[in-house]
Amino acid sequence: PPPAPLVEAHEAYLQGLELELAALDHMLAFYSSFRIEDANRAVLTMEEAGRRFEQARVTFDRQQTQLGAETAAAHSIR
Repeated sequence: PPPAPLVEAHEAYLQGLELELAALDHMLAFYSSFRIEDANRAVLTMEEAGRRFEQARVTFDRQQTQLGAETAAAHSIR
């Protein structure tokens, strides 16, 4: 498991991966049937996966910034 401060980012990333897999399944369904509904599902699911990846990146960056600020404060000249 990830460190506690990164759990939220880790979960969002895993959700993004799951959504990407679902989108690929929708793409396969489209190419076997050529039903536009499957293509639409693939696009929407891939977009949602991208949002989850972005959420994970933002959360990770926020944690990294906080860690940097804590480290700088600990090493400040007193």
